[in-house]
Amino acid sequence: MKSFEINHQVHPIFDRLEYTGLILIPQKIYYEWSRDVIPGMYYFNEPEAELFLLPHFNSIERAEEFCRLFFDLFFQYQLKKYSDDPVFWPVNRNYEMFQQWFEVRITAVVSSLK
Repeated sequence: MKSFEINHQVHPIFDRLEYTGLILIPQKIYYEWSRDVIPGMYYFNEPEAELFLLPHFNSIERAEEFCRLFFDLFFQYQLKKYSDDPVFWPVNRNYEMFQQWFEVRITAVVSSLK
């Protein structure tokens, strides 16, 4: 993967941050679960993504490894949005289930407006 530096003379309002971005996009199964937890729960037609700033990794593969190791922390965070009670959470969570519930995208470049 090729890295591009921002030319601050051309784009003076952007700063490149030293973070890796983890983007979780909830899938239909997540919203169906939320409706079971909160009857009548409305969910959007388009999934609402959430961005997490991770430590900077030198490769996408390292970021994916981090995600595989800590997927359940992200999973629990998303489940707590609808229920603090783990009784309502899916049991035997694993990375494959996490990937069914959330589309996982990783970006090596995170930029910010000044």
